[in-house]
Amino acid sequence: MKSVKYFILRILLIFILFLPSYNLFFASGNPALKLVKKITIVYKTIPNVQKNLLSLDIYPIKIGKNQPVIIWVHGGGWMLGDKNNQIDNKIKLFQKLGYILVSVNYRLSPNPMKISDPNRIKYPEHLKDIANAVNWIYKNIQKYNGDNKKMVIMGHSAGAQLVALLACDPEFLNAHNLKTDIFKAVISLDTRGYNIKESIDNSGKRLKQMYINGFGNDEKIWEKASAVNYLDTNKYLPKNWIIAERGKKDRVQAEDNFAMELKNKGLNIMIIHARQLSHREVNAHIGLEGDKIITPVIVDFLKKCFNDKAK
Repeated sequence: MKSVKYFILRILLIFILFLPSYNLFFASGNPALKLVKKITIVYKTIPNVQKNLLSLDIYPIKIGKNQPVIIWVHGGGWMLGDKNNQIDNKIKLFQKLGYILVSVNYRLSPNPMKISDPNRIKYPEHLKDIANAVNWIYKNIQKYNGDNKKMVIMGHSAGAQLVALLACDPEFLNAHNLKTDIFKAVISLDTRGYNIKESIDNSGKRLKQMYINGFGNDEKIWEKASAVNYLDTNKYLPKNWIIAERGKKDRVQAEDNFAMELKNKGLNIMIIHARQLSHREVNAHIGLEGDKIITPVIVDFLKKCFNDKAK
């Protein structure tokens, strides 16, 4: 009899440990082991488009209500990447802080690049997808204990360009009757894509092709896809921003120039100086144990944003 009970318990343990949609880990300050279910949602359907490209993953908090929400947008040159890439440390970081993480996918430009194909996925399709995802999150996140009045959007590389543009150009969220100041803060980590024409003009052949693959070759479109061009006209800019800068002198200058433009609008700006890190390491250091460059700044900044009811 004991052997039968032991066998059943063993099977149950194996089932719990290896069920693919669950992650187990401790939350700091909470001695209880919490079971956190990753919930995947298809936020939009388009014929002949893979559902994964139009999906998001929610990592909810099981304890408490009205938790802050962090929306993560991955990078990859607008043609690579996935919402699951390098996500583990981010899950642990935001779980520890008591925040709900939502990682978003979007349609990608072709890889290998097909800049001669006029029907390829390019601007504004990436941004339309992210706006659709944000709209879904805004309308539904309370079901998962989230607070849509405490939403932050953050991204790295191409994702950093996308979150900055979404927060500056009101067109995409206005299509869903939302304003850009629904974001408590914007965290844009290591991109020079705040001005697309400037980025193309100052890039080598490979990077120039990558931009054209994602934005086309019409300079009027480049202007529309540049976050810096909306700072004088958008009255609903999010009040809190983090800009991470690194790389060669012209790249750092482009990142700092955008940060200064934001500051000149009276916004609260924090610059992360990450010149000792590679482009990839900026992303990898988010939530990395022992990191002293990226994570502490983000943590302190978010705590102040969420605690400041005036903002």
